[in-house]
Amino acid sequence: MHSDFGPGRTFPDFVLPDGTNTEHQLSALQGSDPMLVVLIRSLLCPKDREQLASLSRVHALLGSSCCKLVAITADASCAEAEEAAALNVLLHDQTQHVRDTLDIAVLTDDGDEPPLIPHTFLLAPGLSIRKVWNGHHPWGRPSSCELHDALCELTRELRRELDRPRAGGSGASLDQTLNDMVAASRDGGRFVAPRSAS
Repeated sequence: MHSDFGPGRTFPDFVLPDGTNTEHQLSALQGSDPMLVVLIRSLLCPKDREQLASLSRVHALLGSSCCKLVAITADASCAEAEEAAALNVLLHDQTQHVRDTLDIAVLTDDGDEPPLIPHTFLLAPGLSIRKVWNGHHPWGRPSSCELHDALCELTRELRRELDRPRAGGSGASLDQTLNDMVAASRDGGRFVAPRSAS
């Protein structure tokens, strides 16, 4: 990957279409929230499918008010996949502009169009790159626990007020919600998100 796009740098503000050919700008999708940007090759790849399903479950538990989740792929068939349902948006990059800009193409000698190396980016507001996971190796994709730790660290800095009990509220912090979510996944149980008092 190009050195311009490591932690502490700014992720490119790509403009890409979704499955209906509606264009989206990443900065507009992010707003003022943290955002996970997942670059996948195709849901024909079992590891890509498994990762997207896992991230979708995490995102569904947290809700889009805590973190946006965007996937980018060159495979247009992904739009119909069940794993894409929990995404804020699934963007298509059939020209491989993202792959070439980030310099994350797989090096091959067979002359075919090289696929991208799967990557996951955690972005702070302003498309600021906070953490990068390189999915080229099996251990390179983020686990639920790794996402938990990274999101906790980032949200503690950005939203300290969420860690303070609100008047009449349950007092449950985002950290506690994330901790409960991970504990439930480890125990094979079902996580129930706390409700705010009305």
